[in-house]
Amino acid sequence: MDNRTVNDELYSIVYQGDILNELDTRLKSLPDIDKTLNFFYERDNQYINLLMLAALHGHDTVAHILLSHSSNVKHLVELTGIVYGTNGIRTFHTTALWCACDRGYYTVARILIEVGRASVYHGPRNPLLIDATINERFDTIQFLIENGYVDINRTKENNHPKYNSLMISAARGHTKIVAYLLEKGAKIDYKTRIYNDTALGCAAMHGHLAIVQLLCSAGASTNMKNSIGETPL
Repeated sequence: MDNRTVNDELYSIVYQGDILNELDTRLKSLPDIDKTLNFFYERDNQYINLLMLAALHGHDTVAHILLSHSSNVKHLVELTGIVYGTNGIRTFHTTALWCACDRGYYTVARILIEVGRASVYHGPRNPLLIDATINERFDTIQFLIENGYVDINRTKENNHPKYNSLMISAARGHTKIVAYLLEKGAKIDYKTRIYNDTALGCAAMHGHLAIVQLLCSAGASTNMKNSIGETPL
């Protein structure tokens, strides 16, 4: 049986997600398991490996089996592909963990983090918490924070000037997320290193009055100046 046939059959098994014994047996019979696990399939204008496929379909036991057969789990979980997100956008540099979170399969996500040691800071453009904040994915934000996988105050966007999740949600008018982050201990007066922006300043700049009121009620400073000497209000 040639490699293409083997790969196609494994894809079908993982896609179905319910032939677990056969998957385990097939993987054990391979001469180079890692080569197969690292192989990327082009399907429907997506570029994914078997672990990403399992994550996209919520097959937690399959994901666990795939990880158990890898000799370099850390490498496997950080491989990136191209996937259509639930928002319909074709997204590049996606990991299996991103796939699981995007689809809302948090049991798979937990396995990838706790068994595979997948990095929550390795997202398509930003750490997963920032990505979830930008896309208003409250379920993913809760999953990451409630399980202690991220530090609210240390997780910042990759790009200059590096806002954190509280500032981004304040700037985008995501009131529910702002309230939740404050409840979970977000530092209300965190400032960016270069421009000295704060969450209150971001909310005021974009005209989100409800968030301005929320932050002020929570004790945000109205006197802190940014790099050009302006106060938030």
